Amino acid sequence: MAEKYNCHVQSHAAETVDQVSLVRQQYPDLERDIAIFSSVGLLRPGKTVLAHGVHLHDSEVSTLAENKIAVAACPLSNIYYSRGVVPVKRYMDKGLRVGLGTDVGGGPTAGMLTAVRGAVVADRSLNFSNIDRGDSVRHWPEDNAGKFDVDFIFGYYLATVCFTSLTED
Repeated sequence: MAEKYNCHVQSHAAETVDQVSLVRQQYPDLERDIAIFSSVGLLRPGKTVLAHGVHLHDSEVSTLAENKIAVAACPLSNIYYSRGVVPVKRYMDKGLRVGLGTDVGGGPTAGMLTAVRGAVVADRSLNFSNIDRGDSVRHWPEDNAGKFDVDFIFGYYLATVCFTSLTED
């Protein structure tokens, strides 16, 4: 349908530990969100935005970047539910388009200023966050170390310039 009508696609990917595990159980041949989206044609260059992406592998980040797919990081929702945060600068260094979202279903407000504040707090927590990797390391990111401090200036950039360009070619 997305191809037929040339539609944009918005969904969630690699959001929570439970969700990643459930996908692996339900799709044992594909195992991961990005492989599933790819198999059904939903990685549409310049037209797909995936919320969260907390638990992406580096190879998946590269695949998304190569296909001009964007991730909308929702820092407060990620902190509340994902047991991790999006390593924004690391993803951007790999060429992935990253913007800021609010995810009002998982956060206290739809306000972007709150999301900017959350992005700063989330980035600061990268250095002490630890993901329970469970029984199989291969399903988790290779490196979640932060390489850049997101400050309020960079947070506003994520909320404005990056956000408005997520689906531009």
